[in-house]
Amino acid sequence: AERNGGEEGDEEDSDLDAAADEEEFTLLGADAGGQIPDGVLEDEAARGRAEVEKAQARFSAKTLYDLVYGNQPLDAAPAAVVSKPQADPSADKKLALFEEEDEDEASTTAGTDIDAFESCKVPFGTNPGGIFQLDEEARAELKARKFATGGWDSADEAEKDADMQGEDGEDKPEGETEDPDKQKDEEDKPGNLEDERFVNVFPIGTYVRVTLDKVPAASVEQLTTARPMVLGGCLAGEAKLGMLQMRVKKHRWHKKLLKTNDALLFSAGWRRFQSIPMFCTEDRSGQVRMLKYTPEHRHCMMTAWAPLVNPQTGVLCVRNWAPGVAGFRIAATGSVLEASTQFRIVKKLKFVGEPKQIFKKTAFITGMFSSDLEVSKCVHAKLQTVSGIRGEIKKAVGTQGTFRAGFEDKILLSDLVICKAWVQVSPKKFYNPMLDLPEWRRMRTMAELRRDAEVPIPHKPNAEYGAKPQRVEKVFNELKIGKTLAKNLPFELRPEDTTMRERHELEDKTAVVRSEEEEQVANLLAKLELIKADKLQKKQAKRDIKWAAKRKVEDREQAARDAAMAERRKIRYRNEGQKEEKKQKGLRMRD
Repeated sequence: AERNGGEEGDEEDSDLDAAADEEEFTLLGADAGGQIPDGVLEDEAARGRAEVEKAQARFSAKTLYDLVYGNQPLDAAPAAVVSKPQADPSADKKLALFEEEDEDEASTTAGTDIDAFESCKVPFGTNPGGIFQLDEEARAELKARKFATGGWDSADEAEKDADMQGEDGEDKPEGETEDPDKQKDEEDKPGNLEDERFVNVFPIGTYVRVTLDKVPAASVEQLTTARPMVLGGCLAGEAKLGMLQMRVKKHRWHKKLLKTNDALLFSAGWRRFQSIPMFCTEDRSGQVRMLKYTPEHRHCMMTAWAPLVNPQTGVLCVRNWAPGVAGFRIAATGSVLEASTQFRIVKKLKFVGEPKQIFKKTAFITGMFSSDLEVSKCVHAKLQTVSGIRGEIKKAVGTQGTFRAGFEDKILLSDLVICKAWVQVSPKKFYNPMLDLPEWRRMRTMAELRRDAEVPIPHKPNAEYGAKPQRVEKVFNELKIGKTLAKNLPFELRPEDTTMRERHELEDKTAVVRSEEEEQVANLLAKLELIKADKLQKKQAKRDIKWAAKRKVEDREQAARDAAMAERRKIRYRNEGQKEEKKQKGLRMRD
């Protein structure tokens, strides 16, 4: 069916084209034999060329529409102004390039018909007043139809309209009814609800006059037609300054980490500004802790003083955008979480003290606080020594910051006592809106300021990351091992005998040569010492056997004694139980 319908439509189109050719052939002045005179053909060709040149001149003119939506360069020379209204290139209908009306007639029609002129098609750099020769009434009609505001102050026009209406108020606005009940019924209709949404809306292509207050003079001097200005609006709540909390992540192509309290350029919503952010993260307990640097490959929270914007608004951060910066310039990306006047952000703080006096599990700590008032604010705070012993602040002692603390175990005088605390911090309230001017001064980072002023980085040992308090090495007393214990130890673990008389160097170098008699005496004394030691060893062995037999007898007697006592205790408990049972039985019978 579609195929047949298409074939029929083609046949109808061919018939219409044939009829149009025949009509055009007749209008050209063909005779009965079908021959057209040569003069007629030349006139028709000249008229076609003139129409083509006129159309080219009309579409080559640089208009405001082409400037905003087209790719026409700004420095192109504007073409001649054509009095005919230009057709919209985006329209579906075909453009009438070759019109049959005369040029004089067309110019007269264009000069008098205001509706035929499209205001957004005015050639750039020309005055609409030069195109139309209008009187005062026509100008007023054009201004009321093509412009949303007529003068610099709308209050002046409102006063003029009130004066024109007169005291009786005979002139009434269009759509006003005399019956209030009828007017109320019409306002309650569903159709009027849709009209209320378009009360302050103007159609596309309408010229409006906007008055901007408090514009800097430097911005006005930089205004030029070569750079169009984009106008946007902000909500009432977005005009205030406050704390913005954002969820951001360092861009993986940015080489350096971002540091807290370093100025960044933010692009959020309609605004570009500089602020000093503070990076933080939320731990397992729900506490927001400050971070000195951004994490390497994960998100974190960032708080800064900035104009308030709606949540889920995209945020772009740039650290340095100078022309000579090498590498990727986008430092971080993220979105806005919430806005408020203040956020609670805490920072880790460690107090270090030393034991002054120790009493078993109680100790007096000094050097951690400077007054008893500071101690009273930290009562029952948790303490911990470097060795891992935990404790708690009990009470202040004196007025110099010394306090009494309790610990799980006895601590040493060489221990360092640490109190881990949190202090609240807040970001700096700095806001520097960015201006597209060469004279605009941006806030530089601390690294750039140090580099330009050739100031070295200050070194603070207490602020180093990962630095822990150093424990003083304790010097212990010399270990003393008894002779009996040293004798039972292996040979490699026996302590050296330091009781020997110190020998002189000369004695070590001098050789002692004994005579035969002295040698015999020495051997005899050594044998006597050996016999004495053997007798003592045997005597000690007999004594050990005797004590073992005695201990065995005593253990057997003690076991019999314990068994008899257990039996007597069992009998006593049984008798007491029987007595108690009889007593309870007698009480029940009385009841």
